[in-house]
Amino acid sequence: MDQQLGVILSALKNSGQENRTLIIFIGDNGLSLGDHGLLGKQNLYAFGGMHIPFLMAGPGIKPQKSEALAQVHDIFPTVADAAKCPNNLTQGVEGLSLLPVAQGTQSQLTRTYAFSRYRNVQFSVTDGHWKLIHYPEVNITQLFNLQADPTELRNLADESSAKTTRAVLEAELVRWRTSL
Repeated sequence: MDQQLGVILSALKNSGQENRTLIIFIGDNGLSLGDHGLLGKQNLYAFGGMHIPFLMAGPGIKPQKSEALAQVHDIFPTVADAAKCPNNLTQGVEGLSLLPVAQGTQSQLTRTYAFSRYRNVQFSVTDGHWKLIHYPEVNITQLFNLQADPTELRNLADESSAKTTRAVLEAELVRWRTSL
C-alpha cells in the first residue's frame, strides 16, 4: 500500500496538482485478536471495534493530531467543503465538515458526542472522555472512563461516582436511537 500511495503522490506532484489536492486516508478498524476475549469485529470497543485511522493532508491542512470526535460520514461534508461546493449539497447530511478543525480555524471538537452501533444488538455513545455501550437484547450497560482506562477494561456503569455521567450518556443514546 505504501508503494501505491507513493505512486499517487508522485503523479500529483508531476501533474502540478499537489498543492490543489486534499488527501484523506481512512483505514479499517481491524480485528479483535483476543481483546476482551473476542475475535473479529462484532464489538464497539475502541480497539478492534470502532477506532479507525483518519488522516488528512493538503493545502491549508495543519500537521497536527486532533482529538475531535470524527465519524466516517464526515468525509462527504469535508470533501464538499474543501471543494467549495454549494451549502445546499450537504443539507440534511448527518456528517460535519472536519475541514475547519484540520485547518486549525475551529476548536478541536466538532461535535459533542459520537455514536456507533453493531446491528441492533450493540449501541454506543462517547464524548471523548467517557464511553457507554448498551446491549439492549440482554439489557447490559458498560461505562468506561477513556482517559483512565483507554483499553476499556473497567466497567463503571454501576459505580455511584459515575451515576450522573451514565444518565447523561444514556439519554443521548436514547435520543440518537430515536432519530434513526
